[in-house]
Amino acid sequence: MLRYRRKRSNTLKRAMTLLAIPLVLTSTGYALFSQDLTVDGNVTKPAYSRSQSLLMTYDKVVTVFNQNRWEYNLTITIENQGTSNVNSWHLTFDLPSNNTGFRCFDDTVCVENNGAVTIDNGTSTAIITAGNSVSFTMRFRLTTDTYSLQNIDISGTYAPTYQTISGLTASHVLG
Repeated sequence: MLRYRRKRSNTLKRAMTLLAIPLVLTSTGYALFSQDLTVDGNVTKPAYSRSQSLLMTYDKVVTVFNQNRWEYNLTITIENQGTSNVNSWHLTFDLPSNNTGFRCFDDTVCVENNGAVTIDNGTSTAIITAGNSVSFTMRFRLTTDTYSLQNIDISGTYAPTYQTISGLTASHVLG
C-alpha cells in the first residue's frame, strides 16, 4: 500500500509540474508583452532638404496702386523636375522691409516679417508628383515698379525611395 501511495504521489507531482511549467511561461510572457506603451505625439516640422529637382518660377504683374506705391501680383510655380514625389515644400525669399499689403492666396501658409518671407505648402499644394508643379498667388506693394525677388531658397521633403537588392531573401518563423 505504501508503494502504491508513493507511485501515486510521484505521478501527481509530475502531472502538476507538467501543468505548472506552461502556466508559468504563459503568464510571464503575458506580463512582458501586455504593458501599456505610449508614444510621444509632439508635432515637429518636417526636415526639408535642398534639391536641384525643385524649381521656383514666378510671373508678375505690376500695377499702380497710388501715387507712390506699386502693387505686385505674383503667380508662383514650384516644379518638381525630379523622379521622386515631394511630400511638402518650404520657400523663403526677401522683400524690402518697407513693403505693405503682403498677402498670399490659396491655402499656402505665408509669413512676412520685416521683409523676410516664409511660405509653406497648404494641404492642396503639399504633394508635387515627379514631373509636375503647383502654383499659388501672392500680393505686396512697394515704392518701385522694378523689383525682383531676392535670396530665393526652395526646399522640400521627399518620399522615401527603395531599391531592389538582388540575391536577398527573407523568411519568417512562427514562434
